Amino acid sequence: MIIITGATSFIGMNLLEGMEKKGINSVSLVRNKEDLKKFGEIKKSKFVFGDLNLVNSFEKHIKKNSVIIHLANITDSDNPNIYYTNVEGTRKLLRVCKKKKVKNFIYLSSSNVGKNQKDRYDSSKFICELLVKKSSLPYTIIRPSVIYGKYDYKNIFLQIKNLQNKRFKIFLGNKKDIQPVYVGDVIDLILNNLENKKNKIITITTPPMTKKEFIRTIKKVFSLKLIYIFIPNFIANFLINPKEEVFLFSKEELKKELRREPTSFENGLRSLQK
Repeated sequence: MIIITGATSFIGMNLLEGMEKKGINSVSLVRNKEDLKKFGEIKKSKFVFGDLNLVNSFEKHIKKNSVIIHLANITDSDNPNIYYTNVEGTRKLLRVCKKKKVKNFIYLSSSNVGKNQKDRYDSSKFICELLVKKSSLPYTIIRPSVIYGKYDYKNIFLQIKNLQNKRFKIFLGNKKDIQPVYVGDVIDLILNNLENKKNKIITITTPPMTKKEFIRTIKKVFSLKLIYIFIPNFIANFLINPKEEVFLFSKEELKKELRREPTSFENGLRSLQK
C-alpha cells in the first residue's frame, strides 16, 4: 500500500499522473474535496479525507508495510501556521507510521537543508528531516532545488509569464546560481525509491546556470521577442542581497538514481508546450 500526503499539490498531481501511467495503486490523503476537481482520469488512486493534525482522520488508512510519500507542507514562510502544519503534522504522521511499522518513509525536503536555511520554510524542512531521521523508520529523503514543470503556477511559471508580457527588461546581476529541477526527474526519483530498504538522502539539482543563460533558454523555447540587458554583478551586489548558494551537483550520482540522463532545462521547458 502506498499512502500519499499532499497529493493535490503541484508535485503531488505530477506524481499521481506518473503512477497512473505505470499502473501503481495508491491512497491519497486530501483535506478538501474541492481539490479533487483538479484531477482528470486518475483511477489508480483512492482519495480519502486525511488531515495530518487530526490523527483519527488518517491513522486507519496506514497499514503495516505501507510506503509513505510525504509531500504535504506549507511553502509560504509568512503563513503563521507553517510550523504547526509542516512540523507538527509530520511529527504526528511519523508516530502513526512507527506504530504501524511502515516499510519506507519518503520525505520531500529542500536542497537548502544542511546549508543556510533562508527562511521559516527551510527551517521547518530542517526540523522535519531531524524528526524523520530520529524516528527509527526506514527513510528516503529527497532534497530538490527549485522545481518547475506541469501544474507549476508559481516559481518559474510566473517568471515565464512575466517575460511573455514584456519587450524590454533590465536584470540585476548575472551570477551563475540558478539550478532549476524538472518535476519529472523528482517524480522518477520518488518512484525509483518505493522499495528502497536503506536510509538515504538524495540531493537533486542541476548544473548552475547564469541568469543570462536562464533567460536566453526561456526566450528560445517560447520564441519571446524580448530585449534584455544585465547590470554587472559588482553593481548589482550593492542593490540586492548577493548571498545565493550554489549546490553541489554530481551528474553521475543523479544518473545512477534516475537510471537515465537528467532532464536539461531546455527539454524540461519544451515539455510544457506539449
